[in-house]
Amino acid sequence: MRAALGSGLAWYVAAAAFVVAMEWLGRNSHGDGADLLATFGLLLLGGVLSALELQTPGIWMLGLKGFVERRKQALRDRFSVKVGVDLRGTPPLPTRAVPHHRVLVPVLAVWTALGLAGAFLPFSLRQSLTSVAYLPWFVLILTLWALMLGAAAVLAFAAAAWLHDRFVIRPSGRARPNRRFEVLCITVALIVIAVPGLLLPTWWALVGALVAFLGLVGTLCWTRCFDLQLAWRFPEGKTVYASSWHATLLKELSFVLLVWLALVLTGDGRHLLGQTSDPATFITGALGSALAWIGGVVLSAVFVISSVWLVRHRRGDPSLQVPTHVHLDGDAEVCERAAKELRRAGFLVRHGAEAERDDVRLEIVPEPMPLLDSSQPAWPKRVSPTALRAPELIAIIARRDQHQRRRRLVRGIESAFKAASRRTYVRGTGFWVAPHWWFVPAMTRDTSDDEWDADEDPLLSDSVAPPWRDILGHAPRAHAHEMLRALHVDFILVEDGVGFRGFRRVLRVLFERFDIQGRPIESRHLQGIQGLRCLVHEFTCGDPWKNDDYPEPDYDDISRARILHVFRDRGGEEALDELSPDRIGLPDLAPVGMF
Repeated sequence: MRAALGSGLAWYVAAAAFVVAMEWLGRNSHGDGADLLATFGLLLLGGVLSALELQTPGIWMLGLKGFVERRKQALRDRFSVKVGVDLRGTPPLPTRAVPHHRVLVPVLAVWTALGLAGAFLPFSLRQSLTSVAYLPWFVLILTLWALMLGAAAVLAFAAAAWLHDRFVIRPSGRARPNRRFEVLCITVALIVIAVPGLLLPTWWALVGALVAFLGLVGTLCWTRCFDLQLAWRFPEGKTVYASSWHATLLKELSFVLLVWLALVLTGDGRHLLGQTSDPATFITGALGSALAWIGGVVLSAVFVISSVWLVRHRRGDPSLQVPTHVHLDGDAEVCERAAKELRRAGFLVRHGAEAERDDVRLEIVPEPMPLLDSSQPAWPKRVSPTALRAPELIAIIARRDQHQRRRRLVRGIESAFKAASRRTYVRGTGFWVAPHWWFVPAMTRDTSDDEWDADEDPLLSDSVAPPWRDILGHAPRAHAHEMLRALHVDFILVEDGVGFRGFRRVLRVLFERFDIQGRPIESRHLQGIQGLRCLVHEFTCGDPWKNDDYPEPDYDDISRARILHVFRDRGGEEALDELSPDRIGLPDLAPVGMF
């Protein structure tokens, strides 16, 4: 007996007596105030027994721990999946929805319907259950309270984390605001969320969340044209399936919304639907009302922000080609006629206003001017109206626009490297550089760091630098997408210690390869770069990185992507190709269209 129960036999007897007393008192109580007192007593007793078990654990406690661990592992194997991205698309993967979406979403829908119907039941659920046995009701109400408190804590944390990230993720060069100001803003925001719940009807929050969710559904339908294909499989499975990112996001947000509705309607459905609240469940109703307002405000904000995020990324999608912008200086009437000629060539033309950063500037002059006059300043180029139809001028304008985009691309990547180098990293091997994807907002680390710095690190993102849209803009990212997709480079991993100067040399080779050939790049095309070793590897599902000389990046083994690794040269021998097969017959040209 002592071996089975461990030390503190008297405490276990007291625990049994406490359970019996709780059952008797629960049957004779008429409100959930008694449930709250029983919860405090149970927590106190559980703390004492846990302290005793830490000293000399009994056999039953060890068996219970083993049972809990086995059930956790079984649930993890049943519902957890490993998810990656499929950027190759060939060969196509079998399409299948993530399994827990097909199971949990219908279950939550039924639970929400039951909570809605329970608000109209003519009898109290508490009275019905406690008349038979109190302990089942106590377990039920304790689980409901824990879920509601946990949901409220998660929603409040999400709001505070989003506000924190707005202060941390900032354009390069902008000073970090004072931490006290950030804490003040977060506190005021949480108060703004909580105070209206005392003044306004709670059902306003439910209506607001549902309207915002419907708006998000419409936004997802509108932005399906730039959908992303996900790849996933079970932890112990071998078959990899494909799933739509838009559909997965919609199901995940539907899951969150249904969890919130189910908890709110179960806790305080009668009051929310205009009926008289049950005095026997006053505490439960108060928790349900608080969760309804907190969740309504936070989820409405999440849905609206997600819609804005999708619209912004749809408009700034790097896969959308950005036409060349030309700015004309000169006489208004002459510029208007010149603008018509340039628009026929596919350019966007403006005149009569200040030139913008991405504009190719031309000065329209009445007298004929040679296009390649070295005595005149290069830009803004002076041209006559009669030269606007010349194919040489169209090519010069297009090349000038390409040069400007590449300069901005290089400068933006350089600022990202500078921002990322301001701190040290404990884990990981390098940085992911992928400004050409809409779903990659900024430069990130190849793995999450163990140490978190509240002054520098965001909570909801892995970004280590300002967003690409702030430091690059749409046109340079569109050019990066055109170039890297032609070279079949999905991601670039830059190892620690390479620095931007070394990576700049890699960019020069990429620009040259794109200008001369425009075909997929291989490792042999990147040989001979001083101090660097560049390797191109196409990751497929379950294909690990196999190289004894260079470190293995922390990648997702479910994803399918072609990755360019930029490593520091370890000093090993590198067999240089004397003449690559695709360079036979081509002159040894300097990089074309450089920055």
